[in-house]
Parts: sequence; C-alpha cells; structure tokens
Amino acid sequence: MAVDSYLELFTTLFGWQWYGIIWDALTDTGIVYIPFVMILLTRWKDAARGGSFGNVHDIALRSIEIEFYVAVFVALIAGPPAVGLSATAMSYTPSPTLNDPTPATATPALPDSSYGSAGAFSGTPASVNVPVWWYAILSLSKGINHAIVTGMPDSVGIREV
Repeated sequence: MAVDSYLELFTTLFGWQWYGIIWDALTDTGIVYIPFVMILLTRWKDAARGGSFGNVHDIALRSIEIEFYVAVFVALIAGPPAVGLSATAMSYTPSPTLNDPTPATATPALPDSSYGSAGAFSGTPASVNVPVWWYAILSLSKGINHAIVTGMPDSVGIREV
C-alpha cells in the first residue's frame, strides 16, 4: 500500500496497532455489546407504544430482527481487526525534484528521510490487523488520490491555478 508521506508510514501502523488494543478492551469488557442491547430495548419499547396488544410482539420481533442483522453485519465488517497490513507492504516514493530526479522509495524498515536512518522508529509493528471495511476504504481512497495526483500536469504553478 502506497502512502503519501514519510510520517504516514509510521502513523498508519501505530494507529491500527492502537485500534487493535482498544478493540480488545471493548470486547473484553463487553462494552461492544451495548448497542445490541439498546436495539432490543428501543425496538421493544417503540412496538409496545405504537401497536395494539395483539400485534406488539410481531412488530417488535420484525423490527428487532431487521435492525439486529444490519448491526451485526456492520459490526463484523467495520469492528474487529481482521485483514493483515504488513509493514513490508507499505512504501512511500517522494516526488522527483531537480536535485533528486529518482528518489529512493521509503519503507518503515528503511525510511531514508529526515526522520532518521534505518531503525529510527524502532517499535514500529511489523504487521497490524485492520477491519475489512476500513482496509477497503484505505485502499480505495489511496488509489483515487494517487490517480488524481498522477493525472495532474507536472508544470502547473500556483500562479497558473
């Protein structure tokens, strides 16, 4: 996955590492299940207020079932870290300049930047897990961003814009 800056090489990995820790804390304490309990309670309450006595159970059950399945689907694709993102798959290639027409591609192992030499960010995780939904969003947004930047003319100055 190509990133847009030297710093993003590290913040992406550290950010998703912290997300994994937070997700573990939420699931271990059971806080992640509170929205599902709230769905049950609010749908049951809404059905009891709005329907006649004979229809209350049917209305509540249908409403709970639909919203519960949607919530489970969203929770499965956007919650638990599932897709591996390896540090070796991440890279950044700076734009060419007159002084450096072929800049080296930076990776977390060899950043080759003002942030330091190899190993400057010791502690960078070698691999992190990302939720399926967010991995897709990251990949799509990076692809669109890089396509737009590639399509821009090289000689456009701020005065011309």
